[in-house]
Amino acid sequence: EGVGIGCPGSINSEEGICDYSNNLKWNNLPVKQIIENNCKIKCKISNDANAATLGEMKFGIGKNYKNAIMLTLGTGVGGGIIINGTLYEGNEGKGAELGHSILRINGRKCTCGRRGCIEAYASVSALIKDGIRAMKKEKKSSLWERTNYNPYNLNGKILIEEAKKEDQTALKVFNEYCNYLKEAILNYCNVFRPELIVLGGGISAQKDMLINT
Repeated sequence: EGVGIGCPGSINSEEGICDYSNNLKWNNLPVKQIIENNCKIKCKISNDANAATLGEMKFGIGKNYKNAIMLTLGTGVGGGIIINGTLYEGNEGKGAELGHSILRINGRKCTCGRRGCIEAYASVSALIKDGIRAMKKEKKSSLWERTNYNPYNLNGKILIEEAKKEDQTALKVFNEYCNYLKEAILNYCNVFRPELIVLGGGISAQKDMLINT
């Protein structure tokens, strides 16, 4: 009957346009029009984190909750908000950018152009960058062997595996990452006081390690 697309970035869901996606380098891309022209069926688009949140609330862990927050932790940090059982998207569908609220004034440069965004500290991309910086300072870390002595081969999976083995460099980086994530979550709790917070993205598979750190 149609095509539904969850698209990262600032999405005008009413017009079907990706106004700006900092990680994909898209500007004013008419996604809806492109898909409809090529597929000859109707298309609707939404921010990818909003789509993930809606899926969780209708079919997943959030089915029994009316007020919830979801964070998608990956290349960036996406956010979705459910208020009184309804997905909140904001004006033109471009709200709920939880990853681009500020965690530290004049902090790290974010791909959105601002400094200190939560995305610059609590995304998997940030975790890897922190790991690379830590490796360069600590030459005895097991991360060196795991990356074939090239820090730019580091990924989140390797870092977490070595943290589980209690490599002190990897463990310190992961603990700092969790501290950033905790502060972000506490901010959302204070603003929205949700019944449920859902973590998505590849790193959410760590479950107990994330929760217990």
